[in-house]
Amino acid sequence: SARFSESLRAYFPQLVVEKRLRWDDVATEVDIAFLCGECLYLIECKHSLTATDPHEMRDLWRDIRKGVSQIQRGMSILQVAERRRTFLKAWFRELEVDQIDCLRICGAVLSSHRLFSGLDLEGVAIRDYASLTRLVDNGTIGMGTPMEDGTIVMKVFRIREASELGCADIANYFSPDSKIHRFHAHSMVGQHTFQQFGPLTIVRESFAYQIDPDDWTDYMEHQGYVRLPDQIITQA
Repeated sequence: SARFSESLRAYFPQLVVEKRLRWDDVATEVDIAFLCGECLYLIECKHSLTATDPHEMRDLWRDIRKGVSQIQRGMSILQVAERRRTFLKAWFRELEVDQIDCLRICGAVLSSHRLFSGLDLEGVAIRDYASLTRLVDNGTIGMGTPMEDGTIVMKVFRIREASELGCADIANYFSPDSKIHRFHAHSMVGQHTFQQFGPLTIVRESFAYQIDPDDWTDYMEHQGYVRLPDQIITQA
């Protein structure tokens, strides 16, 4: 998270890391807090084992639930004007009191896995490190199509509103209707497995990520993403 926080700081310099919050008997800690427009984002980073069985899936969900609880405690502390002023004046000395009072507080858990990314749990956004890093680092996404001559044509789209990362991009990413998570959902195809046990039928539902390059391109253009020049990749 240290490298990521420095990348984020390049766009939003009012950023602090590993801050403890305590008031009366309520205490917590957030990994990243940064100002973006009129919003203060509190982010808790969770790095979990890759879930390969039900027990590890439970552990991953437990880590996320723990992160949500941490963020909720932080948000509850900062909802009170007196407390908010006390902490934020210490974190961001250049802020005026009226600026602090106008801030909205948004919370998120940043997971090392995409499994639950896109959910919003009890007012806290669940997002993943990889997609946010892509938005912050270069702001593009591409889809490659192999050609007969052995090269790959990479169709590239900008996933930011403008060439530079802005507050509108951050706000959309952490919103319940995040555009980045919508284009992943577009390619999710339902998969159903039926198991018969006498008169009882059990249906297991899952999803497969299937992409048709032409359909994906049409979808990205329809959603208003700016298409950048294609990249030609020559295989070694």
